[in-house]
Amino acid sequence: MYSKETEMQGMPPERDMSIRCPTLIVHHQAGKEYWAEQEIGDILLPHDPDVKIERTDYRGVLLVYTNIPSSKAYRLVTREILTSIDRVIPVEDCYIIRSTGDLERALNSITIRVRGFECVRANISLRGHLKERSLALDKEINKRLRVDKACRTVLYVESVDDLLMYGFVSR
Repeated sequence: MYSKETEMQGMPPERDMSIRCPTLIVHHQAGKEYWAEQEIGDILLPHDPDVKIERTDYRGVLLVYTNIPSSKAYRLVTREILTSIDRVIPVEDCYIIRSTGDLERALNSITIRVRGFECVRANISLRGHLKERSLALDKEINKRLRVDKACRTVLYVESVDDLLMYGFVSR
């Protein structure tokens, strides 16, 4: 997990090993934080007693930290009937973004990873100070990648404050 100390050290976003990426991003119904936490905990705790579910300052968004690989945690959660959860995103990687250069390096890394897919559909949701860059990032991703709205693989790019995360979901 990142901290103010890590931010001040100016670690590059390529792969700052001091950052612990969340395993999952969970979108829940407004006002249902408690029930979303319960649902996720009930599913993941038997597999990892150290699971941590963190509320964010953004309504409807939880970050889940677990030692279970994100793809397995995603499968465990999404195979259940969820009553208060709208969307679950497995986090493939994350970056601390403090400058335009950090964002460019993160975008380069995402671009390299996406090349392994025939096509992707992009879904970008930036919060905090990165929100103002959402439209520019969307245009840049569409320019660099083979984005197709009919594609079954969705690239999710999300941020919570300085933490930029991405992951893929196949529909």
